[in-house]
Amino acid sequence: MSSSTRLWTFFLMGTLLLSLCVFTQTSQADAANRVEHSANDLVEELVVTGKRPGPPLWRVSNNGSTLWIFGVPDTLPKKLVWDPASVNAIMQDSQAYLSPPDISASVSNPLRAIGVLRAFGKLKKLDNNQQLHNVVPDPLYTQFTAAAAQFRLPLRRTKKLRPMYAAEALTEQALKKSGLRDSEHLEEQIRKIAKRRKVPVISSSRSIDMDKLFEILESPSLEAELACLQITVEAVATDLQQAVLRAQAWADGDALLLSSLDYPDVNSSCVQNLFSSPAAVAVMAQANQAWLTSATRVLATHETSFASLPMRELVREDGLLKQLEQRGFKIRGQ
Repeated sequence: MSSSTRLWTFFLMGTLLLSLCVFTQTSQADAANRVEHSANDLVEELVVTGKRPGPPLWRVSNNGSTLWIFGVPDTLPKKLVWDPASVNAIMQDSQAYLSPPDISASVSNPLRAIGVLRAFGKLKKLDNNQQLHNVVPDPLYTQFTAAAAQFRLPLRRTKKLRPMYAAEALTEQALKKSGLRDSEHLEEQIRKIAKRRKVPVISSSRSIDMDKLFEILESPSLEAELACLQITVEAVATDLQQAVLRAQAWADGDALLLSSLDYPDVNSSCVQNLFSSPAAVAVMAQANQAWLTSATRVLATHETSFASLPMRELVREDGLLKQLEQRGFKIRGQ
């Protein structure tokens, strides 16, 4: 394990947004379709094998300069073999690569890193030897146990966890049983391509003090955590199929379908309740602003550049791509 522990990024991917696949705003048609599925039916596992084209690229242009943006989904088929040919071709001609905005908390001392991970493990558990069924109302706990059984999540893994971490465990298990995994490895693969092509990487990462991070992680009220668990239980029972559809559309490079599907609402009440502290809001806003500033700069100074962003930032009305369009840049999906 690296001594530079990016706990914040891990938390965002694994807990805060609960893999970002289940908080969706579904249409009335989706709601009607969900009636046809029993809560006891497992979502059919997504199996995508062989080499697939991967996503379309979005093109941002300004007076002859082009910024190509690669959309990164939250989850992907476990067995997907992605063909990076298009990324290789564009990266070869690029003068810069903009990595996606993120927030990290790191420690340089290996002993301190071990201590931090131990503290994080302790933070996930309930105080005073309480168990999950002691703090979760009976109706919600019944729903949770039913969902856990549906996706074969052993209750012993969650009995000592705080509600939001029980929600995390349920989501991870639901993704696993649906043939999905997180897409973190995609960013690593793109960075390797940039390094091999000797393309300078422009980072928009912003750091937060480790003590401040733990203060934020400890801050959610029990009511906020219970609300998040409720949303998660409902989502894995009804909206997981949307995550499967998004992963399939991404693998096939289906831009039209990608744009039409629902995406996580990061401004949902669950996320707002969990991470509404001024420190958390401010540092994420700083990271997003840094990315926009960098994108504006490369479009003014470089003929060709490359970037990657979460898919939700490319399709949402308030996403980073829309904000570039509002600055006067021309946007075209490929």
